[in-house]
Amino acid sequence: KVPVATAVPVAPAAFVPQAPAPAAPAAFVPPAPATDGPPPFVPPPASSGPAPFVPSTESGPAPFVPSAGSGPAPFVPAAEETEPFVPPPPPPTFIDYVSGGCDLNLCVAVDFSSSNGDPRKSGTLHYFHRNGVEKNDYEMAISEIGGVLAEYDTDKKYPMWGFGAKFGGEIRHIFQCGRKTEVDGIDGMLFAYRQMFKAGLAMSEPTSIDEVIKTAARKAKTNMSNAKICGTQAYTVLLIITDGQLTDFNKTG
Repeated sequence: KVPVATAVPVAPAAFVPQAPAPAAPAAFVPPAPATDGPPPFVPPPASSGPAPFVPSTESGPAPFVPSAGSGPAPFVPAAEETEPFVPPPPPPTFIDYVSGGCDLNLCVAVDFSSSNGDPRKSGTLHYFHRNGVEKNDYEMAISEIGGVLAEYDTDKKYPMWGFGAKFGGEIRHIFQCGRKTEVDGIDGMLFAYRQMFKAGLAMSEPTSIDEVIKTAARKAKTNMSNAKICGTQAYTVLLIITDGQLTDFNKTG
């Protein structure tokens, strides 16, 4: 057999572009920094003043915000604690003064006016009983009333006066009873009282106690002045024993 040539189709060769001309080398690009370190410091941009304040975002007290008013807030005082009411102490009594060192001074004045009756007649206020034991009304008043007040007197010495009697025809609205300016104790008062009926007095009128009160007031003022010098107090009591028929009651009241 004679070989027969058979035509086999062949694909066209692939297009091969020409290699470009070698370009210039590329610019150097530094490798990216590692991500596990702090970023590089970036200086702030230049400005004409300090950078504005940016508050921290950390938790803490809120920034102070001034009130919108034109002035400071009004003062509000704290509530005060109330205390219980304490009533005032009672006023001092007579005993309080005496026990506290107050010096008591007793003065005694006896009515010798004629309205008391004739002392020689029984039943009159100045009548002296013949037995010498029983006391008349004035002696009882001196003993009982004067005896109570005399216990508070410091020195137990008392000025004793009389009023409403005449001496030598002249009316005396105050006169000294006894020989001493001050008598000793209640017995001294009684003795001075009895002696006046032997002193030549004549019971008379009017019955005035104005001079008695003024004399006692002057003595009280002197006692108070002397007490102040010593840093103490003085209290003067005037005991007037009378039948009550006064002619200058409105004046002395």
